[in-house]
Amino acid sequence: MESVKIKNSELEQLQNEVESISKELLTQKKFLPKYHLGNLVTLLTPYWKNLNDSRTELIKKYGTENEKGEASVKKFVDGTEPVEHPEEGRPIPELTEEFKSFAKDFQEILDVELDINVTFIPLSAFEQVETEQFYPVLYKFIK
Repeated sequence: MESVKIKNSELEQLQNEVESISKELLTQKKFLPKYHLGNLVTLLTPYWKNLNDSRTELIKKYGTENEKGEASVKKFVDGTEPVEHPEEGRPIPELTEEFKSFAKDFQEILDVELDINVTFIPLSAFEQVETEQFYPVLYKFIK
């Protein structure tokens, strides 16, 4: 096992990359790389859970709950929401103080750098994989 340094912001992007390439691998019937990705997912799931739990806590802290008990943080001050075709004289979109505080606190979490011990995925596992996508964070886990 070797160590990989990765920020939470990259970890969040990696989750999207793994989901995307996994779908491609299924359509191409490439199971060896999917197997290796499964091991990576197993390793990273607790990190992703912690990041998502932190986001949820901040949403509850700065947001409000609807009648279904779902919390959200209001992004724009009433009447300043951006529109596709703005009218002349319409107010400039203005973020709420709650959203600014949420964004600041969550950015601090995204900026945290982690040191994760991993078994790298061998590059040879992806030799026959065809993709037009770019997976910059996933490449950190392939040697």
